[in-house]
Amino acid sequence: MPGCRFSCSGALLVLYGIISGAGVGLSTVSTQEWLLQLAVQGIAVGLGAGFLYGYAIRALGAEITSAIGSLTPVCATVLAAVFLQESVELFTLLGLSLVTLGVIAASGLICTR
Repeated sequence: MPGCRFSCSGALLVLYGIISGAGVGLSTVSTQEWLLQLAVQGIAVGLGAGFLYGYAIRALGAEITSAIGSLTPVCATVLAAVFLQESVELFTLLGLSLVTLGVIAASGLICTR
């Protein structure tokens, strides 16, 4: 359908809710909890990310900003390891290293002339 978006993760959550019997509705979450989630995800993260991304494009250019944006999984993994004591496997480190090298090459941080 035109204008319709399909979310695989959303579909899986609905399927899990149906199979587990946990339910899939706001009635299973307290009002205070979902209002906090709405404020953090919708306003702080949503608007903040949009404004900061626009600022980065103006300051750095679209190509460099896009390349640096690919470091998101690297940053998330490092933060999870440091603050949540998550373990990081060797293959994950290898993949993150390759992503980082790709970002460095794509962003032109190291010029080979």
